[in-house]
Amino acid sequence: MKQKGIIVGFALVAVMSLILSSCLNSNYVDPSIAFNEQFKKDTAAINAYVKLKGLDPIFDVNHIGLVFINRTNNLPPRADNEVGITYTGKLLNETVFDSNNINGPVNGFVQGFTAGLQLMPVGSTAIMLIPSVFAYGSAGKGTIPGNSSLVFNITVNNVIKSDDQKTQFVTDTTTIFN
Repeated sequence: MKQKGIIVGFALVAVMSLILSSCLNSNYVDPSIAFNEQFKKDTAAINAYVKLKGLDPIFDVNHIGLVFINRTNNLPPRADNEVGITYTGKLLNETVFDSNNINGPVNGFVQGFTAGLQLMPVGSTAIMLIPSVFAYGSAGKGTIPGNSSLVFNITVNNVIKSDDQKTQFVTDTTTIFN
């Protein structure tokens, strides 16, 4: 009986050793380390683009940048608003991947686009710079390769305050509040 206990103990130690050694030798990368490394690459690429283009963006804490071409005194949309926008999206190498005039929920876009929209007053036009980690990440999407930082030329045309009120802010100097 005592011998069986010793054999079982050795077997458990051997199995645990194999499990631990396979974990130590694996190609596991901590997601936060991978995110931070990609974010550093994105930041460097965006900074190089900004320098090359002679832009002077305002960056938020996530290094989402805005260069205002036209900035109004209207209020920016909130995450729960629906917006009418006109945009052209491109990669840092100037390859255009999309251009559209659409209505959609502010929180229905990639994280960086949603954050940038909430900094743009209605009626404003800006160049928006988004690090890949706040866009499509390593997976990419369609013609957008993985780990691609994005550039948008965007105009916020109008905002519908909420689904139930359907109040639209106008883009001239008169803003309607309910």
